[in-house]
Amino acid sequence: MTKKQVTKRQHHIPKMILKRFADNTDKVFMLDGKTGDILHLKLDSVAIRKHLYSVHLNDCKDDTLEQKFSLVESEAENILTHVLSNPDYNNPDDLKKLIEFVIILMIRTPRVVKIAETTGASDKMAKTLREKATEKGFSEEKTENYITFIQNNRGASFAETFLHSFKERFSQITENFDAYLCRAEKPRLTFVVSDTYAVLEAIGDINKNKFGTDWWKMAVQIYFPLSANHCIILTPKKDKSKIGKKVFEFGKISVNSRFIRRVNTLSFLQKENFLYGPCKKELERLGRLDPQ
Repeated sequence: MTKKQVTKRQHHIPKMILKRFADNTDKVFMLDGKTGDILHLKLDSVAIRKHLYSVHLNDCKDDTLEQKFSLVESEAENILTHVLSNPDYNNPDDLKKLIEFVIILMIRTPRVVKIAETTGASDKMAKTLREKATEKGFSEEKTENYITFIQNNRGASFAETFLHSFKERFSQITENFDAYLCRAEKPRLTFVVSDTYAVLEAIGDINKNKFGTDWWKMAVQIYFPLSANHCIILTPKKDKSKIGKKVFEFGKISVNSRFIRRVNTLSFLQKENFLYGPCKKELERLGRLDPQ
């Protein structure tokens, strides 16, 4: 029997996003936050982890989730092309899908995968699963087999909980935030993107980078870089009567270099290890910042 081919090298920032941060040589500059080095690299060699989304079974690896991400990226590619190239583009369904896409990017980072794996292996999670199984009337044998599967197969916890995490995050965001597409008014300075992707900012205090577990209820803004010259902002709903409802306003604004520099600084402060962008000078500036 032919062994199933699986994708080994998996991008946690998709190439269709990375290419929008590439320079005119189709490469990106990468700042290594640990060494301070800035490298100029091809897109195939950055933002990659081996089997990041694969479930490690006894005799094989299952990359079903990675394949699903690829399908999502293909659809998002078309939407992004329309949205970013046409300032007047305003298809509500596509804009909703764009929000869904950036939420997926928000929860497929290496940091979130690691948290999911740690949580899935904990006694606390096993207790929670047993309680939920009892509520739903699942047999003890089925429940224990599922817990064993989660705990003994690396990648299973993230893969099994991804859809739930996405639905929960989508509800939290659409019920509490409005969205704006930011376009650089003069692209003298470009956005960067980090390995943690989404960037949180406490409104009124850009140096406050610690947020509670219920951050979606706090006065925060969230930034999702889409390209060197575009970014989505989520900001608390102005119309309080719409809080708790899965409807959000989607507007468009122009932003200046000062705004971009602030978002980039936050990206640097909140990264796990790496930053990517088309402008070496901006990464050099960020590399000189005190991460404390």
